[in-house]
Amino acid sequence: MGDNTAIGNFEIEASGRKTFAGQTGNNLLMRMDDNLVYEVCLSPDIPVNLYSYTFDQFDDDEFRVKLTEYSD
Repeated sequence: MGDNTAIGNFEIEASGRKTFAGQTGNNLLMRMDDNLVYEVCLSPDIPVNLYSYTFDQFDDDEFRVKLTEYSD
């Protein structure tokens, strides 16, 4: 898949490129104990995240934000 590195208990993976709202960015995954806890898609050309996912381990809640439209 992508490139992996570890920081503390977290494993971080550059998992490729994804497109949201016509904008393509680099996707990063963060796992702890093989469970996805954070995902973000970033583009150096766009001032906001194209996509982000967060898993709240304390309350078992999931939060997602996805860019659906973008114009200059």
